[in-house]
Amino acid sequence: MLTAFAAGVGTTALLAGTATAVATRDIGIATSLLVVTRVIGVALGVQIGGAILDAGAHTATGLPSESAFVTGFVTAGLVAALSLLVVRITKKGTRA
Repeated sequence: MLTAFAAGVGTTALLAGTATAVATRDIGIATSLLVVTRVIGVALGVQIGGAILDAGAHTATGLPSESAFVTGFVTAGLVAALSLLVVRITKKGTRA
């Protein structure tokens, strides 16, 4: 429940920040691109996470092993770090 709350607050802040960073005529385009990109990212993340857990499943039980979870968390951490690096490199100044 706490994760869902944090995701909702984060999404609202991200949308508000995006809406204030672009010209008024581009608000609809910018916010919809943000939402579509986010939905695609979530869908891909779920599929990749499921594939990692399935690849690390025990043959006898079908349950994912601890190493599969570690691999998933490391992969998620690397993707997050890479995305922060990309944002840091490509970020342009915002209007006040």
